[in-house]
Amino acid sequence: MRCTNYKAETEAIKEALNILDNKICETSKVVIFSDAMLVLQTLENTKDTKLDTLKQKLLELGARALLCLHQPENIELWNPEAPINTFWDISSSVLFYISQRLIQHQIVNYTEILKWLREILVYRNRFLQRHSANANMGTHIPVCRQAHIKLEVVFFMYLWSIEIDAVLTAMSCFRLLCEEADIRCGTDEMAVTHLLPNYTVYAELAAASTVLTTGRAALQKRIMALLRKIDVTTQGNSQAWEDTCRNWDAVTRYLESNPKMKMEEGREFVDVMRISKRPKNPISNTEHELEDQLNEWANMTGFLCALGGVRLSNKSQKVGSSTMSLSGLTMDGSRKSSLMTSCANEMQYCPVTQFLGNLLKLLVFQNERFGAQIQKHVKELVGHELNPALHPILFDQIKVCVDKYFDAAGQVIDTPQNTLLIENVIFIMKNILETKQDQPCEYLGVTSIEQLMLSIVKYVRYLDTSVHAIQIKTKLCQLVEAMMLRRDELTFRQEMKFRNKLVEYLTDWIMGSSHHHQVGNGQGDIIWSMSRDLDQASMEAVAALLAGLPLQPEESDRGDLMEAKSQLFLKYLTLFMNLLNDCTSEEEQEKAQQDPNRKRSVSNLSALRNCTVQAMSNLLNANIDSGLMHSIALGYHKDPQTRAAFMEVLTKILQQGTEFETLAETALADRFERLVELVTMIGDKGELPIAMALATVVSNSQMDELARVFVNLFDAKRLLYQLLWNMFSKEVEIADCMQTLFRGNSLASKIMAYCFRFYGQWYLRELLNPLLLGMFEVERSDHPISYEVDPARLEHGENIDENKQNLLNITSRVFNAIVGSAPQFPQKLRVMCHCLDQVLSLRLPSDCKTDTGTFIFLRFYNPYLSKKKKKTTVSRPPAAFGILFSLILISVCFSAQ
Repeated sequence: MRCTNYKAETEAIKEALNILDNKICETSKVVIFSDAMLVLQTLENTKDTKLDTLKQKLLELGARALLCLHQPENIELWNPEAPINTFWDISSSVLFYISQRLIQHQIVNYTEILKWLREILVYRNRFLQRHSANANMGTHIPVCRQAHIKLEVVFFMYLWSIEIDAVLTAMSCFRLLCEEADIRCGTDEMAVTHLLPNYTVYAELAAASTVLTTGRAALQKRIMALLRKIDVTTQGNSQAWEDTCRNWDAVTRYLESNPKMKMEEGREFVDVMRISKRPKNPISNTEHELEDQLNEWANMTGFLCALGGVRLSNKSQKVGSSTMSLSGLTMDGSRKSSLMTSCANEMQYCPVTQFLGNLLKLLVFQNERFGAQIQKHVKELVGHELNPALHPILFDQIKVCVDKYFDAAGQVIDTPQNTLLIENVIFIMKNILETKQDQPCEYLGVTSIEQLMLSIVKYVRYLDTSVHAIQIKTKLCQLVEAMMLRRDELTFRQEMKFRNKLVEYLTDWIMGSSHHHQVGNGQGDIIWSMSRDLDQASMEAVAALLAGLPLQPEESDRGDLMEAKSQLFLKYLTLFMNLLNDCTSEEEQEKAQQDPNRKRSVSNLSALRNCTVQAMSNLLNANIDSGLMHSIALGYHKDPQTRAAFMEVLTKILQQGTEFETLAETALADRFERLVELVTMIGDKGELPIAMALATVVSNSQMDELARVFVNLFDAKRLLYQLLWNMFSKEVEIADCMQTLFRGNSLASKIMAYCFRFYGQWYLRELLNPLLLGMFEVERSDHPISYEVDPARLEHGENIDENKQNLLNITSRVFNAIVGSAPQFPQKLRVMCHCLDQVLSLRLPSDCKTDTGTFIFLRFYNPYLSKKKKKTTVSRPPAAFGILFSLILISVCFSAQ
């Protein structure tokens, strides 16, 4: 029964604290601890405003009591007979309770409570250090695991607070989580990462809390850079992202309705904030709160962008025919985006998709008070702070949105709102592609951006020649140039056709002198100057696109392919020469007239001239067969500047090493086809001379790539069996004994592994995933099954004979499922296994059956179980260790057969 005499309660706890401060006696502290918990629980149910002072005092006293009781010497007295077990039970309950209220923003002075929580963790670690040998005893209870998850959630969620002190305190608390993991795991580094998968990033977050920063923005930028490094999903960081996203949605709805919504109607949002210090003036209070709300909203947006990668593995329902609002438009199931993941190309829905869709909607958010601020926050945070793993989803979502800006006939739907989103999207994509990475970004190539880029260019081409339109075109040209710089990391489905189309579109914006002199002074001079900037941006983009690009005329122009290419080359060459002549004429005018309104620096004209010459060099270099006859005449032109330009182009071509002997080739595709025919050439006796020669000279680091290319090439030519026969025969021939067959880094081993992975992944998923899901369900139940057969690792109450039987049962179930799935075994793998069986039967006829089965399990089934074993420790922490050992033991059993 709860005490309702708050004054008496306060005095009683004060007296108890005085006793504990002066000496440590042997009386039980559990009574005081219960009273302290009772104080905290009473506060949330007390709504009498007259008791606010007492409530605050009781909270402070309760916090002091809990802190005092968590001193290591006092923890020893909780239960001297079982101090570790009691510690984990009681202390975890306290941490869970306080963390839950911090997550729900039910504590006003949250900064002080965070500092108090940090002190609690310091005392806990000191106590655990005393009992480091038995630190893990009692940690299996649910409240212990839940408290650890809640602590992670708290520290993550307060990283986006507007109170710098709270942010720094939350960052420093990550160090205490690392210290606890070190104590519990001792010197076992592998165990530390199992207990705290993101140990390294947590340590960096804690270290960053001690670095002097210049303000909120710099601190948040540093935090977001570290959050992007987190690539392991845990229940803590996943729940933190989800809870933050829920708060973000509430804040966004409030900001979208402001100022229409009254402050009372937005109380749900105000309760999210719980700002402790507010101005007394009601009017300034409202303005102050709105500013703080906007700043914290921006922090949440950056947090969700940077940490969004942890939610990608938590897919929920598939996208159906339901609709959702994006940028004021309705997207139905027929135009939904395809989210491509590293493991499958299935169309999935995840919270990140909806979040990014809402962000795109805010790129055109209109509000007279802070609409421009929100647009700026969104485009800068998405462009600079978005987790690279989210780039494919972002590109797909942008494409879904941009596609809505064209009608059924493909005509542009030009509105100010649509143009605003296009401009912001160009900014975002340009920043993403310009961001320098320490290593190549694997996520950029997950989805193709060809159609998205073409749609954006088509929309921008429709715009007029106003100042704003020219600015957008200039930025788009810079985006194209950035795209070509990251070309090796991007995926193109029809690269040559795509780049030819972009060259066609972008050269239309190169106006030269045909337009500039038609405008007058004032606004016309501004347009004239900006058009020259557009000329330079266009030429820089075109030069990048033309590098190594064979010209491809439109399908309708291909009556005579060489003639069509020749005319297209002449068109571009004439345009570039006219632009060079304009540069020369403008230089002469500047010298003669010295007109301040039309004056351009020599350096700018020189940059335009240089990129034009580079474009001409790239054009001729890649199309020497169709362009040399048009270009050679320029060397005899009467204009000295033209002759000089041609000599400069020719010099660049010679420096680049153009092969003039390839003039007779008509298309790049012919070269590739001849190369494929050469590689797949078969001798009179069925041998593959070129392929086998490559197998002997390629380094081990490139074997995996060579295996992938070989399998795809020979399969496309329907010669896969010949490839497998030659490779397997060579492997058996050079093997010292059966034990070394297909166990090294030979090309035959790589080809076998790739075939199993490429042709058998869907078969394995359909076969083994139901069994693994059943194991997870049992592991999460109240009666989990143990498979431990090592007597030294048995838990209390486990029976080794029962565990052996459990292991035999689960192994038998997996084995029977494999045997029963023979009719579903992939056809290509049947061919490979038959080839392997035939090769082994010629060399070792007595052992071929056994060895073929061994290779299937060793190279096919066991790697899949091992892969699932690795994912288990990350995606399902509560069931991790039981499933981890079961998968290891099943693989061992199969390997021992």
